[in-house]
Amino acid sequence: MPTASRVSTGLSRPLKGILAMIAGMAFLLVSDALSKHLAQSHPLGQVMCLRQAACLLFVVPFVWRGSGLAVLRPHNVRLQVARGLLFLISSFFIIWSLSVLPLPTVTSITFVAPIMIALLSAPMLGERVNPALWGAIFLGFLGTLIIIRPGSDDFRWTLLLPVGAALFSSVRDVTARILARTDNSLSILFWSSFVIVVGAGFSALLGWRPVSMAQWGWYLLAGAVNFCAHFLIIESLRVARAAVVAPFRYTSLLWSVLLGYLIWGDVPSAWMWAGSAVLIASGLWIAQSQRA
Repeated sequence: MPTASRVSTGLSRPLKGILAMIAGMAFLLVSDALSKHLAQSHPLGQVMCLRQAACLLFVVPFVWRGSGLAVLRPHNVRLQVARGLLFLISSFFIIWSLSVLPLPTVTSITFVAPIMIALLSAPMLGERVNPALWGAIFLGFLGTLIIIRPGSDDFRWTLLLPVGAALFSSVRDVTARILARTDNSLSILFWSSFVIVVGAGFSALLGWRPVSMAQWGWYLLAGAVNFCAHFLIIESLRVARAAVVAPFRYTSLLWSVLLGYLIWGDVPSAWMWAGSAVLIASGLWIAQSQRA
């Protein structure tokens, strides 16, 4: 019986992390769709600033009714600021990508993030990278090349924007894993969002566009969804190993295809499906190798 108890306890944390990542990615995909919609009528910096400001509107009451504002006190200030800046840069790249590329294309290319996280987990988290993991990492980059197809007639430089988003978001997520050792999830989310609001707010110097009442509603919805997404993602990285939960980002593909088709009429190409399949296989291989 003690053995069964230990097994149950061992399985609970990875399972909680996986479920949190799946839910977080669903919310994040909806947030991306809302950001793409808003970026069609507002500058990128304005979308970033107002969306995260709206996110903070949901963070503060949630904290106030829960543990109190004291829970927001940062313990590792430098790492909090660093994650906030990484969040700012990755958000800029993702919203820029969404403004110029179809939603499923952006989603599929950013699937390279779990591979990048696996690479970063060795130097930043001290996790082991075995030969099988290196093979999965190579396969993942191959999948990215299949989608982007550099040198082909369909290649355009904007396809590199989601790669930049994946790179900075991977460093951000690994940083969150380290930061979670000293700071709670709400504190991490609050200060990262605060850095984005302040940083993106400087884009007001370049000119902002008026926001209608209907658009304010979209911003509030985007903020609420974004809050749920990043809180769940941070929680998943807190309770389970980064390389285990990261592959479950792939559940966003079907949602991106569905929303992209229903809202913008985007139809994924065969190359995108092929590359996505390779990336998903790579991610699952990574997850399996990390359990070994």
